[in-house]
Amino acid sequence: MTTYLILLVSLILWGMYPIFAHYFVRSVDPLFLAATSLLISAVPFLIAVVVKGEHTELFSKKLLKILIPIALFSSIGHVLLFVGTKLTSGANTGLLLQVEPVYALILGALFFGETIGKGR
Repeated sequence: MTTYLILLVSLILWGMYPIFAHYFVRSVDPLFLAATSLLISAVPFLIAVVVKGEHTELFSKKLLKILIPIALFSSIGHVLLFVGTKLTSGANTGLLLQVEPVYALILGALFFGETIGKGR
């Protein structure tokens, strides 16, 4: 039952995300919103890593080479999302977020040579 409740709340929050983003970006700096949302979303991951006792591995050179580009591109994406949300409506932001997997598919094919078949 708890799992279903968590899923329901997360689906509601995900659906309201563009509307909340558009509302908050009118009164708060988009860069601050991007930083805050990324930090808040990292908290459960950091808690899980600390509980497992794997927090010292986060600072290994091998893992940092992987995590830094992910964090950089994720941050840039969030900043661009919030800046764009400031210039459009919450409904348009929601539509753009729904098309995001198509963009990812196209970019994966162009830059990483992913094959695009009927299943994708």
